Amino acid sequence: MRIDGRNRSALMLTAALALWAVTIGDAAAQSLGDVARLEAERRNQQAQADKVYTNEDLDEVAAPDAQVPAPTEAPAAAPSITKPNGVSIQENPGKGTLNINAPEAASNRDEKYWRKRSRDMRENLAKARANIAAAERRLAALDAGAQTPATARERETITTTLKQLRSEEVMRNQDMAQLKTFAAGQKVPPAWLELE
Repeated sequence: MRIDGRNRSALMLTAALALWAVTIGDAAAQSLGDVARLEAERRNQQAQADKVYTNEDLDEVAAPDAQVPAPTEAPAAAPSITKPNGVSIQENPGKGTLNINAPEAASNRDEKYWRKRSRDMRENLAKARANIAAAERRLAALDAGAQTPATARERETITTTLKQLRSEEVMRNQDMAQLKTFAAGQKVPPAWLELE
């Protein structure tokens, strides 16, 4: 059998790929075996280090020979600390806990906040609608004018922009609806959401 240059290149490439596959396979098998061995060692060490304590283990602790007499004094009043910001901290020594009482947070969302937020959203919606109207006018002007390759490219660009602007308008309307829902939940008077 005679091997020409083209067949020789294909044969060498096939041999190189086969050698590479065998090398990678052996390396992967070794590393996978190493990983499995290391994981088994880790589990054995963890099993030896972890000890589960049960009630029986606790009972093995030496019980005191004499009963501890009950305290004759009443427990001292729980210390209480009141911070300048109105937070009071009271310790319960019997339970070993702290009771933290904070005053209700003051809302900084007053009438000015709601009116500004509503106005900003309405302005954004008005801008989106104005941009849609301008794009539609330009598209109508292009349709009425001469049909050239430049006109076709501009029409395509404006059509894409118009789709984006309409998506933005939908998003702005959803934002307004969410604001009204949120404000209703916060018991904000509807008049605060209207423009002055």
